[in-house]
Amino acid sequence: MHDTDDKDFLGLGWSFPPVFLKGLDSVVMRRGVDNINENLRSLLATTIGERPFKTDFGTQLFHHVFGNPDARMQSRVVESVKKAIRLYEPRIIVNGIELDLTEKSIGKINIHVEYTVRQVNTRHNFV
Repeated sequence: MHDTDDKDFLGLGWSFPPVFLKGLDSVVMRRGVDNINENLRSLLATTIGERPFKTDFGTQLFHHVFGNPDARMQSRVVESVKKAIRLYEPRIIVNGIELDLTEKSIGKINIHVEYTVRQVNTRHNFV
């Protein structure tokens, strides 16, 4: 068992990917903001339709992997991320989503999500 703290209400969940602790018959757990970030990572890495029992879980990011990062594509990416977070991460309020295109020449776009945790009204970032 683990000690409780004042941020347990933010949730407790498995790390992603799961890490099992040899000899302890246990799995690494995440709590608080770490748990929220793990959920965001999982949410953004999942394509809609990938999970058989939650077919709307995830984003449409995969559909833009080989696309031209023009204003239209950027808008679709931001909207897909907003929608996914609105549906599957109710613990946060999204303050802003920005795309960092500085590495687009190597096929990489970083998504910066600035959010506030509803219960404690603290701001955080996820990239």
